[in-house]
Amino acid sequence: MAEPESAHEGWPLTSRQMECLERFWQRKNAKEIALELGISHETVEIHLKRCRQRLNTATSIDAARMVFGDHEQVTVRPYYDPTGVSAYDDPLQLGPDPTAPKSFWRAASEQDPINRFGAVATLAIVLTVAFASIGAVALLITASQGIVQLGRAMGF
Repeated sequence: MAEPESAHEGWPLTSRQMECLERFWQRKNAKEIALELGISHETVEIHLKRCRQRLNTATSIDAARMVFGDHEQVTVRPYYDPTGVSAYDDPLQLGPDPTAPKSFWRAASEQDPINRFGAVATLAIVLTVAFASIGAVALLITASQGIVQLGRAMGF
């Protein structure tokens, strides 16, 4: 199926790609967009992929932000009040620069990493949990053997 090469409002996107991207910006998933536009969700995903390719972005939210601007233009708000979300307090400063401005509306590529610890700290945590688990299992085995010996001594 040939796609029209017309640019929409100065962007190198077709009108259908713009419709999909706009609904994505309004926080709708591919199935909701497909239902509204009367197309399959696979087609919506293809349109969003082409938007990312044409705008040279890694994520659809980056593409939508590039086209539609900052979050003040979003017509659909999140399910909760972002002002009620407390800012993350990192007293040990294990994460990114704590003085950097925090924004609720950051793209996935701008989000703080899920694991804020370095590789060595993560490995130390994993090893500590592993050794603690092994110790707990050894303690349970020893306790069960003691219970068995006690039962035999009592004639059970």
